[in-house]
Amino acid sequence: MAALEYIKPTDSIEAYNILKNNPGAKVIAGGTDLMVMMRNESIKPECIVDIKGIEATHILRFDENGLYIGASCTANEVMNFGPVKEYYPGLYDALKGLATYQVRNRATVVGNLCNASPAADTAPVLLAMGAYLDIQGPAVWQKPLLEFFTGVKKNSLSQGEFVQGLTVPRPEPGEKSIYYKKGRIKGADLSIVGVAGVFSRKGKLRIGLGSVYTTPVLVVADDLLDKDDLKDRLVERVLNSINPITDTRASREYRIDMTRYYTFKVAEDLMREASI
Repeated sequence: MAALEYIKPTDSIEAYNILKNNPGAKVIAGGTDLMVMMRNESIKPECIVDIKGIEATHILRFDENGLYIGASCTANEVMNFGPVKEYYPGLYDALKGLATYQVRNRATVVGNLCNASPAADTAPVLLAMGAYLDIQGPAVWQKPLLEFFTGVKKNSLSQGEFVQGLTVPRPEPGEKSIYYKKGRIKGADLSIVGVAGVFSRKGKLRIGLGSVYTTPVLVVADDLLDKDDLKDRLVERVLNSINPITDTRASREYRIDMTRYYTFKVAEDLMREASI
């Protein structure tokens, strides 16, 4: 069996060319998902391309455009970055519930998205916030997160491309966000259902959902804000947007019930906080 090759480029174009010319290569930044898949032999890469040597992947900033998270920024780094808790409390909540402290010291936010698990904790809230990705190809181009997920553990990256970072738009004045996760146990656990909400007085109501479809789901409900029965209509729209499965963690029926409960709770809590 050929030895596994390890390459650590220091330039984004160099990394792209290596990945482009090596179909059996995999990107590593945190590696918490990749190492598990390699250990159980669900994937057998011929080459590992470590992007942590690329300076651009370590950028973590907050400015007039919003929050930028480089691909090598760990979950704990992002969670402990001051503007996150102040301006993006829903993302803070999602990161706080992501695995254990030790895992969050290695796991990256971008990696959590690229793994494309329907149960990814960061995906629902980042979808609801309108995040978009910086994709490194022959040049850097941007893709809405909504267009990134294509199936269970599948994303839309082409051969050679990798995610260099992501931008979460700056919240509107008065915008609120929240994330609730239902696991089997208290503490670190995969989500049975994850429900995120983003609300703004200017006419924004978005619900992000995890573990209830083959990909994370975004439900746009801006048009419901002037309805007297908003919460009931919202729950109905959400339930019509999901198709959960039964697996070892939960039944389809339980996931539907938990989605109903948390959607109602998200709407209620967001609007109470906004005094509406």
